[in-house]
Amino acid sequence: MMSLGCSSAPPLMPRATSTRTAIPGPTARFFRSRIQLVSRILTPLPGGDLLDVGCGPGMMVREILDSRPDAFHITALDRSAAMVEACARRMKDAGNAQALVGRIESLPFQEHYFDVILAMGVLEYVDATVALTELARVARPGAWWSSPC
Repeated sequence: MMSLGCSSAPPLMPRATSTRTAIPGPTARFFRSRIQLVSRILTPLPGGDLLDVGCGPGMMVREILDSRPDAFHITALDRSAAMVEACARRMKDAGNAQALVGRIESLPFQEHYFDVILAMGVLEYVDATVALTELARVARPGAWWSSPC
């Protein structure tokens, strides 16, 4: 982790073993509220193949696995190998999930593969036109997308 020059500063992303772990602070509350919102939106969906692109350490993946354990086959993708490793640790007990290193600009999936696509906190860091074109390519007709900031 990059030092900000203040030895008493808290870590930028507190470590947690579960999305239900109480982590204080406005950043944690923001991430938790985003996870809760997406989780509520996913509730009425029947399930299917889900892509979480820009999965980070897998907090959303773990929430879905805990709340709807058999509803989705989850593919988590991030450009950071360290984030993919953290995500894989969070989903180690799930037989219906995989974590991969990859980029949103060149997704390693066939056309029309996913029923649900999550891209949270990703589009602002990439060429959005290229990324959205790739997401459209891998989305099945009628797929549900979410890209909350």
